[in-house]
Order: sequence, then C-alpha cells, then structure tokens
Amino acid sequence: MRGREKVMSNEITYEPQYDDIDLHLWALLQQVRHIMLRIREKDLVPYDTSEVKVTIMFLISVIGHDATPGEIARWTPHRPHAISTLLDRMEKDGLVRRVKDLKRKSMVRIEITPKGSDILLKLAGLEPIHEIMSALSGEERLQLKVLLLKLREAVCNIAKIDSPLFPPTDIH
Repeated sequence: MRGREKVMSNEITYEPQYDDIDLHLWALLQQVRHIMLRIREKDLVPYDTSEVKVTIMFLISVIGHDATPGEIARWTPHRPHAISTLLDRMEKDGLVRRVKDLKRKSMVRIEITPKGSDILLKLAGLEPIHEIMSALSGEERLQLKVLLLKLREAVCNIAKIDSPLFPPTDIH
C-alpha cells in the first residue's frame, strides 16, 4: 500500500499520499465512467432498459448467427450464469429470444427481437457518446484506445480472464 505510516501514541496509522498518480488516474477513470453511465442511463429511460442490456444486444448483433449464451459470456467480463440470468430478463422484456439450433438440438442461439432492434437503432442516433468523444481529436482517440486496451490486458491478466472481451482490438 502506498502512503506514509505515522506513529501516534503507540499506534501505527496509514496516512494516504495525495500525490500518488495511480490513485489520481484511478479516481479519474471512476469519475468519467460514472458520469458517462449516468448520461447514458438518462437516454435509456424512455426505452425502459439498461446499459448492460443494450451492450448485450449490441454484442448479439456483432456476433450474429453464432450468438449463444456461452459466446456472449466470452465477449464480456461476466460469468456464463450471469449472462443466462440477464438473457432471461431480456427475453421477458421482449428484447431477445432463444431459438433452438436446427442442426444441434441441444444448442440455443440468441436473436434480437424487432423491439430490441428498434431500441438499438434509436439509440445509435443519439448524440451523447459522440459529443463526449468529440472532446478528443482523432489522434487522441486512437491513443486512448491503445492505452485502454493495454489496461484491459493488464486487468484481464490479473483477474485471469482469457476471453476475447469486446470490443475487439481491430476496430478503428
């Protein structure tokens, strides 16, 4: 733990260092994430859905016909049982449906319903994401992407996650 130990009347207490750049960066990442999610959640209110559900629908659209609960879980930091529970709720909300694979009877594929597709299309036209990112130049966006991918790789190594988390690294 970084900081200074301070002895006070036979007790050792921890006095944090406020000049620790790692703590500052961590706090900034948390603040930006929190505020961005709050902005996004406001956009989602009219659709009675959440950011995680929208992200899963987007992943299903990217994965395409091969979207199974297991494949969706591999593209996220979520465990398969959590994805299955989320898909149950999304199916109940009419956003996705499970379809039996005709070739492999034990396999289930996930499809986006017309209601889910409609929500994705409407959200794609909303400006806040692009407005937020417009604070960065094109070059800065690419630099940010490289840095975030590097951090993602580090946290995946620490957490022992070896899945192909979304977004893939080849999107420019």
